[in-house]
Amino acid sequence: MLPIDYGSEPPSSSGGGFVGRIFLGFVGYIVLSVGWWTFALGYHIRPDTAGILWLLMTAALLGLALHLRVRHRRAGYGYGILLALLAAVLLAIGLALLIIGLCAKHL
Repeated sequence: MLPIDYGSEPPSSSGGGFVGRIFLGFVGYIVLSVGWWTFALGYHIRPDTAGILWLLMTAALLGLALHLRVRHRRAGYGYGILLALLAAVLLAIGLALLIIGLCAKHL
């Protein structure tokens, strides 16, 4: 059995540059997440089950991005996914602080 020669092919030039792949990872992850939660709500999947399955989907997408980087030298998709996660966390923190600020104002 011959060993798999990871990363031996030269990277292809299709699909845009590094920044384009980051953008595709960012937007694609947001679209998939919104689609997943719409599907989960439409089929009345319990929120805890939907959340666990969403985390598994995220882990699978990050694994696919790592595979694309190692095997095909196509870096950038994972960074886009991680940036989308960071943006979602910062948005949630910002909304929580806004609600706390509005509630404290009326006390």
